[in-house]
Amino acid sequence: MARFDKTRRQAVKDQIPTQQCTSKSKRSKLRCRRHAMVGQDVCMMHGGKSPQAQAKAAERISLAEALISTPRRQPWEVLEDAAHIADVLMQDARQDITAGTFTAADLDKLVSSLDRAHRLSTSNVASGLAERRQRFQEGQAQIMHRFVLKVLEGVGLTPEQKALVPGVIKRVVEGELVQQAEIAA
Repeated sequence: MARFDKTRRQAVKDQIPTQQCTSKSKRSKLRCRRHAMVGQDVCMMHGGKSPQAQAKAAERISLAEALISTPRRQPWEVLEDAAHIADVLMQDARQDITAGTFTAADLDKLVSSLDRAHRLSTSNVASGLAERRQRFQEGQAQIMHRFVLKVLEGVGLTPEQKALVPGVIKRVVEGELVQQAEIAA
């Protein structure tokens, strides 16, 4: 397992910095001086080799690997991309199997992509991603609401014109949703 950690550690060295183990010695009551295992806050002597600690570390490393190339993206965007890539590779694999051209390298690429999508989805579900996404979208809606109110205040509409604004906004939003549905179909 040490070689696996070292290899993964090299790939994400800038995303997951090394740190000292956070546990304390039972005998001396001083903080452990060992390095924590990759993606963890404890060393192997203080529980870093346990299956649950290694599973959690794998989730953190997977997320760091995914964020290396695009650190400004939201976690759900990374997850959606990973799932999309896995789906595209699965479709390609089906075509290659039917054509009789599916190779061992293709299988490795497919398994790797599916594993990455699985690890990302597991870590995102465990971290409450859906709730975070909902809060993010609600915050964006509040910002837009304040923006529109400020614009309308600056325009100087009459009370009759102000009364028409909610209906206009509703029609525009519904029209955009219909247009997006037509584009998607």
